[in-house]
Amino acid sequence: MHTGQRIRDYTLDQRIGKGGMGEVWSARHEILHRPVAIKAMASDLARDPEFEERFLDEARAQASLQHPRILGVTDFFREDGVYYLVMSLLTGRSLDERIAEVSGPLPLGEATRIASDLLDALDYAHQRGIIHRDVKPSNILVDGNGNAHLTDFGIALLIGSDRRTRTGSSSLGTPYYMSPEQIRNPKKIDHRTDVYSAACVLYEMLTGRPPFISDHEEGNTDYVIQEAHVHRQPEPLRRWNPALPPALDAVVLRGLAKQPDQRYNGCGEFRRAVEAAASGPPPLPAAPEIARSSWPAPAPPPSPFVSPYAPPPIAYASFGARFAAFLIDQSLLFASFLVVFGSALTFDEVKQKSGEISLILYFGMSWLYYAGFESSAQRGTPGKRLFGLKVTDLEGRRIGFVRATVRHLARFLSAAPLYLGYFLMFGDPRKQTVHDKMTRCLVLRLR
Repeated sequence: MHTGQRIRDYTLDQRIGKGGMGEVWSARHEILHRPVAIKAMASDLARDPEFEERFLDEARAQASLQHPRILGVTDFFREDGVYYLVMSLLTGRSLDERIAEVSGPLPLGEATRIASDLLDALDYAHQRGIIHRDVKPSNILVDGNGNAHLTDFGIALLIGSDRRTRTGSSSLGTPYYMSPEQIRNPKKIDHRTDVYSAACVLYEMLTGRPPFISDHEEGNTDYVIQEAHVHRQPEPLRRWNPALPPALDAVVLRGLAKQPDQRYNGCGEFRRAVEAAASGPPPLPAAPEIARSSWPAPAPPPSPFVSPYAPPPIAYASFGARFAAFLIDQSLLFASFLVVFGSALTFDEVKQKSGEISLILYFGMSWLYYAGFESSAQRGTPGKRLFGLKVTDLEGRRIGFVRATVRHLARFLSAAPLYLGYFLMFGDPRKQTVHDKMTRCLVLRLR
């Protein structure tokens, strides 16, 4: 391909990009006088049937997506054995060029606007059954008005269709932005892999660096980066950019959760969370130097919010810790019952039904004990607090008395027979019992 070459009704102008699957040229439609971008499949790949099918997949995927933030396909044809993909010509630059230009974090407003456009485009694609699988800054184009456009669906996956990959390269994508499940088992992924990759892009926009990049070049090999995505927790964003709102830090870290179930359910929910967090109050300014030197500033009060996706570090409660807490709580509950109701059951008028009355009173007291403590500010019974355990909802917030009551009633299902429901925790990454799952609760342990 060269400048001035005519391919059907298009005359090539200049090459504007080159990737693993071909070149992209700006061109002009000679009849309509319309500027376009033409992507040509690389000649050395045109002979490979597998790559040819992937190129056709890209054409079909992008042609099915009509969204203002997705660079759509306007034409597709084959000429002299080469496939050509015709798209609208966008005046602007890629997001990775913009990040390199500032050599640091993008302004919060700009990063939020780009993230909103990106997540909106991904949400639209996901609703139509298409997963991008290669979300990264070089596949995001920013026009002159600051609007972001998603492009390059070259390895997009139609949900439920044949998951075509190159022989010997079953894990497609870019290591800096790949989700843990895409690294471990790329044939078993869903739309939440794009949630993770989009969170990586947002992390880079807000900090000026990808989540797991190392300051030492030898620490940036594909293997080291992929191992970090699978096993390491990312640094909080505010370590690199203290001016960020703390809520936005927590939102992005949730998008980077290792387990897909711990992330946002989709990019639409992620977009709303980003916009809400970015519009929140900024962090308080630092105290003046004189005030710090003359009188030490008091430590801030502990936050009542404990998130399973952001500092302070947490872990899910183990079977042993929960069982030990249960034994302590039952001992305390039984001792309290004897103290409060033991003497009342000696009266002659209740002796004949003392067993039934004892059972009713005991269950009533256990309800107030568990529901009251677990919905309190401490979020745990004395036994749980002894082992550093707290009961929360799936977002790490305190549960209400009604939910705690339902959880207590559901506990009897977990207790039959012989607390079988507790043994279901084994193999569950979030260590949830039957009654945890029924009431959408977590039992967390502060590290």
